This record gives sequence, C-alpha cells and structure tokens, in this order.
Amino acid sequence: MAAHAQEIQTVTTKELFKEVEKIEHVKDIKITPFMMSLARVAAPDNSKEMLKQVNSMRMFFLGECSQEDIQRFTERISGVEINGFEKPVEETSENGALSRVFMKTKGDYIEEVIVATLDKENTCLIYMKGELTQETLIKMSQRDSIPQ
Repeated sequence: MAAHAQEIQTVTTKELFKEVEKIEHVKDIKITPFMMSLARVAAPDNSKEMLKQVNSMRMFFLGECSQEDIQRFTERISGVEINGFEKPVEETSENGALSRVFMKTKGDYIEEVIVATLDKENTCLIYMKGELTQETLIKMSQRDSIPQ
C-alpha cells in the first residue's frame, strides 16, 4: 500500500483557536497587554528586554487531555498552514519533541508567532503578538536564557 502525503489545509488563527478550545481538559491561558505590562515590571533585568517585545500571549496546554485528543491535535497541527503566516519551520529536540513555528512578519520584525510543541507529555500551542526580533525568538527558545 502506498503512503499518501497528508493534505495541507489553510486555517485562520481564529479557526485554529476555536478548534483547540473545544478539546476537553485543555488549559487556556490568556495574557492581556495589561498583564504583560505587569510581568515586565516584575521580571528579572535579563528578561525585561525580551518581554518589552511581547504585547500579549495565549497559551493552550494539553497535558491533562486524553492521549486520543493529543494525537488528533498533533495530526491536525502537522497538516495545517495558517492564513497570513509564513510556512512553518519545524525542529525536533533532543528528546524527540517536534515544534512547528508559524510567523507573520511586518517589516524587520515578527508581528505574530505561533509555536506548537508536539510531545507526549508537554503538548502545547503558544501564540505571541508584538514586535519581536528573530534574535528574541532564538533567546526564548533556549530555555537556559529564560530565568525560572
């Protein structure tokens, strides 16, 4: 039997978020611009510059969802492109977790970014809006650079 290539579907961020919101037991955390301003004040000095570039965030955590729901989410996000965003960049970590990064650029900065981390234990979807530089995204992806 020949393997079939997965059909790529284009969705909007609103459609994608509505799908994820419907997953049973998903944790949906919204960080408004006001909450981001408070985070910048309280952040350690070495994080303030990164946080200045982020206006708001939304995070979906699937850690408490069923394995079936996580599998469906993984298959869905693996076969999607987001309207207005560049084709996703994929990266596999040392522990085998796959990340798909979708970016919407405006001039020299990244206006919106969506990171889907597909891992059996830490599956999540993170959305950031702001005026991010590529350097900031690289720093954010390096866990050692973000104080815990």
